Amino acid sequence: MPNYVLCDTCVIIDFMNERSNIVNELQNRNVTLFINSIIEMELLQGARNKNELRAIEKKLCSFRCLLTIVKILDFLMLIRV
Repeated sequence: MPNYVLCDTCVIIDFMNERSNIVNELQNRNVTLFINSIIEMELLQGARNKNELRAIEKKLCSFRCLLTIVKILDFLMLIRV
């Protein structure tokens, strides 16, 4: 299994709503989890109030964020098999 995973929005939403354990399982296996800035924006935009926004921000600390499309492409080229 790779040591890193780029997570999709639906995976993160399920993790935040406690509908899936996959993120916890990956973290327990010392897998580095990534999101990109677009996913981060989608999640923050979905907050219904300030409390929910703070909860999302706190949970996002579990992930490393790839900030730009260029960085995402560079990362994918680096790990390409």
